[in-house]
Amino acid sequence: MHMVIAEIVARLEVLGFPVWVADATGVESFPYILLLPPGGEPADGVTLAGDRSPVSDTLRVRPVGVAAEQVSRLQARTRTVLTNNGGPLHFAAPGWRVSLVRSGALPMTVDRDVTTTGENAHPLFVTDEYELTAVPLPVPAPTP
Repeated sequence: MHMVIAEIVARLEVLGFPVWVADATGVESFPYILLLPPGGEPADGVTLAGDRSPVSDTLRVRPVGVAAEQVSRLQARTRTVLTNNGGPLHFAAPGWRVSLVRSGALPMTVDRDVTTTGENAHPLFVTDEYELTAVPLPVPAPTP
């Protein structure tokens, strides 16, 4: 499943902004995108025996900036990258078939726990939620 998260990060990086996974503590350069995988860490969908199982959970994408307009523009751009004209996005990541469907959004929020250096302001963020489904692709049998 780590490959799925890596593919989503790569898709977001084409926007030209830093993308952080699970944590952006200490980041002081805005704007950026924070990707919040299910459970805070990317589930790998692989058991200790090496068996891979389908994964279905909520992925959160959080554009962060210092101005409401900046955050709204970045949110629109992330939605363009992660949807297929507003509909489900289907793609392959190494070993997985993936589907992303935007399932909700949380309103813009001011992060009062953080104060930016220079502007002496509080960053703002919005959170889009996506239903992430990843199905393992069959592993070809070894050839003798």
